[in-house]
Amino acid sequence: MREANPLQQTGAWFNERTGKLTASRMASAMAFLKEKIDKKTGKPLIDEKTGKPVPREEKEERRKLKIEILCERLTGDIVPKYLTQDMQHGIDQEPFAKQAAELAMGWKIKDLPFIPHPFIENCGASPDGLIESENALVEIKCPSKMTMLSWILSAARSQLVAGRTHTANDPAICLHGRHPGLLCGL
Repeated sequence: MREANPLQQTGAWFNERTGKLTASRMASAMAFLKEKIDKKTGKPLIDEKTGKPVPREEKEERRKLKIEILCERLTGDIVPKYLTQDMQHGIDQEPFAKQAAELAMGWKIKDLPFIPHPFIENCGASPDGLIESENALVEIKCPSKMTMLSWILSAARSQLVAGRTHTANDPAICLHGRHPGLLCGL
């Protein structure tokens, strides 16, 4: 039986992430409202003073994330995160999913810690693992049954699977300099 990643979900791991933008929060960091469109022309609305498109407003989740990161930087304390039952399920099932992927694919998945970005300060990622033989990161997702079914149906329609997950994976892949990133679900 594979154990949980000893390099993540520890006090040291949480401290390393405190006050930083992490790959798992990238979707929130990029959350803006839709571009304002001129109803007459169908084109982006132009600011009369600057002659440039009106800037998009940020969504509430982006604003809250910025305040959370600022609070952590100012206090040095971790802002408690809400953990849903589905999120806890994913954390609990990750070792089983890694083991299943290793057995099914013949891989050896190396556990990874939090990895700071090599040149963007206060940014980093905690990839679920590295398949050294493939030179690829692996992300393990253990969603609810309904979410997994929706991913399967989306994949069957040749659409992106779990777009938010891809948003989180892309910075991790860029950060670690490994590609492709492989997404495994259980």
